[in-house]
Amino acid sequence: MKKIFLTILPLLFVVVGHAQQNTSDCQKMDFLNDEEVDIHASSFVGEIKEIKILEKNLESDAPQEIIRTIKFDDKGRIKETFLTNARIKMYGRTVYSYDAQNRIIKKTSYNPDGSAVTENVFGYNVNGGLELKAVQNAVTKKVIMKTEYKYESPELYSQYYDGKFARRIKLTKDEKCRIVESNLYKEDKSVENKLTTSYDDKNNVVESIVFAPNGRTIEKRKYEYEYDNNGNWIKKNIYEWTFRDGDKPYTLIQTMQRTITYLNSK
Repeated sequence: MKKIFLTILPLLFVVVGHAQQNTSDCQKMDFLNDEEVDIHASSFVGEIKEIKILEKNLESDAPQEIIRTIKFDDKGRIKETFLTNARIKMYGRTVYSYDAQNRIIKKTSYNPDGSAVTENVFGYNVNGGLELKAVQNAVTKKVIMKTEYKYESPELYSQYYDGKFARRIKLTKDEKCRIVESNLYKEDKSVENKLTTSYDDKNNVVESIVFAPNGRTIEKRKYEYEYDNNGNWIKKNIYEWTFRDGDKPYTLIQTMQRTITYLNSK
């Protein structure tokens, strides 16, 4: 079941990444590019300097905790992200580079010792849509993996991994430009699976459901939030459907506590 869900999960990242966008930004949205933006950082309103997220994964006997830090530049763009846990002060550091249109053109990942490991390099078509993502060695520049995007429309496109067809994706948006349905298709155009998404009045995802080709539900998640005075979420609980009947069909699998530093913070 998990494998099926993971094939469509990147689309859920896109949905979450668009939370709290203004309706006027609808035509500016680039779904694929937002896959590359930290999903926890891109869901906010106001001028932000830094976001720290304490993530607790509760599915194991010994819950795992990490702190995710996201720093922003003076233009409100993500500058760098990194992780911290009980043993390591900084790991998974990623630095972002942008072009004149504020599109991400490169993400460089570093080892804890500061040495560069890999680069994600992005290319765009004349309409501004992401058409190429290459993962390469940061030192030798040897390409490790290449993903290409071919569009039939902004909401209908195909992905190719190293020249081979991977999936065809069709997105459906509501009047607020939020993605409410994502359909994945195989090369023969048969349905692989479908994701539907519901939102609260602050445009944050409150429920996601994954369906098999025959319409059977195979994955459901619910999301609960607490907000600060600026309307940004500062706590999120994630629940997963357990396939059980009864009073508690959902299990809490992850909590996130988000500390936001605003530019006008004293």
